[in-house]
Amino acid sequence: MNFSNGYDPDKAPPYRIVMREPAVKRFALAHDLALPAAAALLLAHMAQRAGAANDLHRGVLQRSSVDAAALDALAVQVFPA
Repeated sequence: MNFSNGYDPDKAPPYRIVMREPAVKRFALAHDLALPAAAALLLAHMAQRAGAANDLHRGVLQRSSVDAAALDALAVQVFPA
């Protein structure tokens, strides 16, 4: 997946919309995360991959033990190219 294909964190869907995605729900359960945390983690990961992460995004990613490969796989499911 090309993360620089126009992903703009300022125009990203709110995490409440992302939380409704079945893939995010499965990801949250698999990684023992609260649903809002999983959605915020995905959006922060996408912002970082696009080179648009701010301090908030970096803080979310630093507090997480989820590896980037798992987030890449989730991103492909939620944001198909």
